Amino acid sequence: MVSKTFLNLDSKKQARIIAALNQEFSSYSLAEAQVARIVKNSAISRGAFYKYFDDLDDAYLHLYMLAMTDIRRNIV
Repeated sequence: MVSKTFLNLDSKKQARIIAALNQEFSSYSLAEAQVARIVKNSAISRGAFYKYFDDLDDAYLHLYMLAMTDIRRNIV
């Protein structure tokens, strides 16, 4: 599960990280995704990535949950 540290980031930094996650997971499968590309594209350190997410699966799940929330919001 995404950390409280990530949820407490300012909205611009969160958006930058989410954009990098979107880019990575829309270009590569979960098995081919790389933390290195995500941290480069979001301008965060590798250590920060692991402070915010347990692993790539956790980051993918967070992105998935955001998408599902957005879909639900648009249906209602």
